[in-house]
Amino acid sequence: MTSTAAMEEAREILATVARERQTIHYEELVQIKSERIHWRGAKLGDLLGMLSEDEWRAGRGFVSAVAVPKAWGIQSDGFFRMVGSNT
Repeated sequence: MTSTAAMEEAREILATVARERQTIHYEELVQIKSERIHWRGAKLGDLLGMLSEDEWRAGRGFVSAVAVPKAWGIQSDGFFRMVGSNT
């Protein structure tokens, strides 16, 4: 399970990136100090999913939209599945 500190740190990073109308690569996002997360691991997907669900319920949209794999430059399949199940 991802710690609350890691969730809040990632939320702040993603919100900053979104305000700047930029994207962030998974490899950069996992540099959070609160918890060790591998950019290719399921833990990152879980973290992004939980954050987006929280933000969606709060009426703010999917914050994880700004996090992308470096190789693709667009959101992952998991992101699109999550969006499809929430719209």
